[in-house]
Amino acid sequence: MDTLDVRIFCEMGFKYHPPNSAADRRPSFLTVAKSLGVDVRTVKARVARFEEDGFVVRYQLLPNYNALGLSCSTYAFRFDDPARKKEAEQKAKTVPEVSQVMEMVNTLLATVLFKEPEGLRSAVERLTELCRGDEVIKAYDTNMPFVASRLNSTDWRIMKSLRNDALKPSEEIARELGVTRRAVNYRLERLVESRAFFVVPMLDMRKVTNIIFYTLVFFVDESLDRGEVVDRITKAFGEKSFYRIVNSTGVIVFGMFGHGIGEPEANYRKAAELRGVSRAILEYTLGIYDCPAVIDDAIEEKIAESKKRRPDPVS
Repeated sequence: MDTLDVRIFCEMGFKYHPPNSAADRRPSFLTVAKSLGVDVRTVKARVARFEEDGFVVRYQLLPNYNALGLSCSTYAFRFDDPARKKEAEQKAKTVPEVSQVMEMVNTLLATVLFKEPEGLRSAVERLTELCRGDEVIKAYDTNMPFVASRLNSTDWRIMKSLRNDALKPSEEIARELGVTRRAVNYRLERLVESRAFFVVPMLDMRKVTNIIFYTLVFFVDESLDRGEVVDRITKAFGEKSFYRIVNSTGVIVFGMFGHGIGEPEANYRKAAELRGVSRAILEYTLGIYDCPAVIDDAIEEKIAESKKRRPDPVS
């Protein structure tokens, strides 16, 4: 697996690209190609190989959080003693609002979905109580595009059907829902146009060899121009980063990959010495664990709500 392979699957797996179309619901090859500055045919060929080799196991549908009426924030819980972290990871998964837990050597990242600020506060308090970390940091917020269309019961049932098999043929969806294939295709086109959902490849990480994934977290000296510091960090680490999050609180997160065990350590030393960086943290990624119940329950809630309104215009 070469560097371009890594950049392609990271671009597809860690960013919310719209589907190609209603017929081909993979993340847009064109969007990925433009982002990476490569030919779209190259992306398509590499993804086809990922699927043939079993690296991409399946594709999962992720509803637009705005369509669900939810907001998303991620918090970091750091541990001076990593031995306590594993128990905390299991407890974090039990919090109903948590949609994902990322395990690192000394840190857990918990992603929380919530309707109101009070819901976020309550979830973070519960996580803090359960995890008992030595430091709690708000890592970042996740923002998705506005969804202009109002979704009906058929829309939500289609998304439920595609949740764990986003490439499922429309004929099969139609049989499940008891509607026509034409109705499914029509609703899917509208859902794609309105960016009501995204599709994320689910990967078999055992097939990744000679690649190390890690995270660099930068705390910015607020006395300096923040934009200049971000540019300095991007120039230093952009080539090997696959996602970048700039937090309004002065925290910058770079997801990184490397080809040797010494590379993360060297980049950490480089990060700590950058002008404008008051503190840097290096973390190796050990695992990413989905907690699907919060999204699945939100979809069921939307189906129930939409059934109470007027009947679907297309059935």
